[in-house]
Amino acid sequence: MRNTYFILSALIVSVFVLTSVGKPTEVSILKPKSENSIVSDTLSWKLLGQIKYVKKPSKDYPEGVMFPVVNTSLKAKNKKSIIMSGFI
Repeated sequence: MRNTYFILSALIVSVFVLTSVGKPTEVSILKPKSENSIVSDTLSWKLLGQIKYVKKPSKDYPEGVMFPVVNTSLKAKNKKSIIMSGFI
């Protein structure tokens, strides 16, 4: 009888311990909300998508190689610091 109480109490304690380990504690950290602003030196994916490619033949690859043709708005940002966000 005594062993039954011991086993039953050990089982109840282990259930409480296992359920408390399974649930992570919630920590709420208030982060300041950053608003997205577009400045003149912001480079967007839409602007990068406007790069065109021209197929030109070469002596190594007679079927042609694709060369990028960069538009003037991208050339204006050459060697300047820019802001870019998103995924690659």
